[in-house]
Amino acid sequence: MAVDDLASLIVDVLHAGVDPASLREAGRVKQRLLEVAAHLDEEPKTLPRLRQAVRFALTGQPPAGASYTPDEETRLLDYHNVDVRNRRDLADSLDKLADDLSTLAAFGPAAGK
Repeated sequence: MAVDDLASLIVDVLHAGVDPASLREAGRVKQRLLEVAAHLDEEPKTLPRLRQAVRFALTGQPPAGASYTPDEETRLLDYHNVDVRNRRDLADSLDKLADDLSTLAAFGPAAGK
């Protein structure tokens, strides 16, 4: 599944409302997912991998058990240091997204693994 399709599916599950506020929030969530996904190498990008990458971007530390190429680590760490640490709104958005993705993964096969 292409990352844009995966991001759309995640957003559809997390933000099912059709009111204007829900649609704006869904757009922001998809934008954040695609920003983080852009720091990962080529496909396939999966829910567990996106969830780990969002957590890495938020904290600046790779989550336990996560596997990244050196280039991915550099890009995610740079994103954390340059963007996330300097923009509270971005950090707050990624924090909420990380929580939502963890909750979503808890309902998947083998707890999202």
